[in-house]
Amino acid sequence: MKEIDRIQFVSRTPNKRKRRRHYINEEDVKVVLSRLPHEYWHRLRKVHFSDDSFTYRLGYTTVRGRREINLCALPYRVSIGGHGPLEEFGAIEASQWPTLAVRRYLLYNTFLHEIGHLQIIYPKASNPRRKFAHETKAQEFAELWRRKMWSQPFDHPDPAHNPPSKEEIRALKAGWVDSHLTYKKGYKMEQAGKLDEAREEYHRALVLYPNHTLALERLGILMYEEDREDKDFLNMAASFLEKALSFDPLLPDANLYMERINEIRKPQ
Repeated sequence: MKEIDRIQFVSRTPNKRKRRRHYINEEDVKVVLSRLPHEYWHRLRKVHFSDDSFTYRLGYTTVRGRREINLCALPYRVSIGGHGPLEEFGAIEASQWPTLAVRRYLLYNTFLHEIGHLQIIYPKASNPRRKFAHETKAQEFAELWRRKMWSQPFDHPDPAHNPPSKEEIRALKAGWVDSHLTYKKGYKMEQAGKLDEAREEYHRALVLYPNHTLALERLGILMYEEDREDKDFLNMAASFLEKALSFDPLLPDANLYMERINEIRKPQ
């Protein structure tokens, strides 16, 4: 058995009433671990995808033994104040983050930071708080290995495992803020039952920023609900949902509706 397969992954369903969700999963974490030398994560025994909804925590490591890491569910709309320039992850100041940027940050900052806490600094110390890396050293570890991993292109279909491209940053600066404001306007209209107006606003959001994951998801769902019996509508809905999932594979509603579409598409 590979060492990476010895790690246990435990996932807790997030608090849906508070509109919280997981952005990363077991496969995402395994990709990051596969890029790190085993010596840095050999202590790791368990990764929890938890939901500490009573606090705003991104992740944390168990103190005693330093063998388990918790990665927390977050709200659907996220703005993270953190280390380094936000553009490094695909986000900009004074705005909520694209979901792709959130996923990059959780994998290549939060998770690497918690791996940093597993590193032994004072081997003879009996107190685990002295024995293992503190916040500063853990963050230095995360930034060092993120730079190393992102210094060369990584062949992987999920863009979360590479830094933002120049094209992504250019599109982000040009249209993300207005796109997201337009998306939120459309979402309010959808909640009010004004579906035609909502569709128009989602389309405008995608003109401003074509990779707006949540706008793609909502537009795909509305296309499906408008006429699921029409093959053209079904194909358009699928194309929006598939594009959304290419940036954020764990989008709950997008996955749910793609399952419904695939059921309809099955040969009778």
